Amino acid sequence: MPSILPTFEYDIFISYRHNDNRSGWVTEFVIALQEELAATIKEPVSVYFDSNPHDGLLETHDVDGSLKDKLKCLILIPVISRTYCDVKSFAWNHEFLEFLKIASADSFGLKIKLPNSNMASRVLPVRIHELDAHDKQSIEAALQGPLRAIDFTYQTAGVNRPLSPKDESGKGSAQVSYRDQINKTANAISDIIAGLQGKENGVVPASALDNTARASIPPVQRKNWKMKLPSFNKTVGVSLALIVSLLLLLAMVVIHFSEAPPENRTYRATILPPEKTQFSVNLGHNLALSPDGSSLAFVSRDSTGSELLWVRQLNSTEARKLAGTEGAYLPFWSPDNRFIGFFANGKLKKIEVSGGAPQTLCDVGNGRGGTWNKEGVIIFSRGSTTP
Repeated sequence: MPSILPTFEYDIFISYRHNDNRSGWVTEFVIALQEELAATIKEPVSVYFDSNPHDGLLETHDVDGSLKDKLKCLILIPVISRTYCDVKSFAWNHEFLEFLKIASADSFGLKIKLPNSNMASRVLPVRIHELDAHDKQSIEAALQGPLRAIDFTYQTAGVNRPLSPKDESGKGSAQVSYRDQINKTANAISDIIAGLQGKENGVVPASALDNTARASIPPVQRKNWKMKLPSFNKTVGVSLALIVSLLLLLAMVVIHFSEAPPENRTYRATILPPEKTQFSVNLGHNLALSPDGSSLAFVSRDSTGSELLWVRQLNSTEARKLAGTEGAYLPFWSPDNRFIGFFANGKLKKIEVSGGAPQTLCDVGNGRGGTWNKEGVIIFSRGSTTP
């Protein structure tokens, strides 16, 4: 089945590591996506999916002309796993990076304008595992921008696996359903194809027209319009340009010197322990301000004598308890403000600020403090006499 647009071989190319389909997850995803596309887009959408590992796409296979033809597609969907971003991976080198090169050089370019006037990439990542910092950096460097993936990960304490159609909605930290994510993928594809068709036909984006005008204005075809400007004396034109420039410069000078200097402000806040609790004795060591300055994490002891982590946003008077953090002390934040690291019961742990079960990272003995850098590395001390 040919592509919706001429000169392209396929509409969608599914790129993945064959090891990630041993359980059949990728095959199941493609089948579900094709069914959703048939119910979402009026025209048939062609999908290239190499279901047979022996069909010229083995990890060690050389790139040939037929594969490059298949990569001449509208959209690439890379299935991002823990092993996809590997320099030895065929999918990474000869599908993902190769598509970026091909798409950047064709008539549409890698990024296109959607009907709602937003910009979108023709690479639509689907993520099936939470990635480590190095892999995420590799993808974002290749894309030259942040990774915006449709998430198919299922996470609970100690679990990091692809989301399954059998998983109950709302379970795990992802709080998403497989069916909803398939629908979200199909809708994103529909928007990208509409944007490509609009650019191909020179159509005015639908969002630029009001509801009354949409029914009556036909698609605007591309034409080479020429505008003839009236002739006038060049000396007059130069003089006018100089006058306008001087006026603009004068306006900038007036605005600059009329700006008030920045006001130095002092902020004060009273933070009380949550109801029926009291702050830890070593409060100075058991509270931590988030990197963005919006939230405070602290340890407070309840009526049973149990010490737990609490989080309070500084624009609120209410603190929220983080369940499962009994025995916590010496909290510290991740640089993206999403996680809090802490020590408890001889373990180094982390917990997501939005909730969920804490994850144990390693044994530490009597931990004496930690810090979390921008590369995702946690540096900590196992005790007062150890480095």
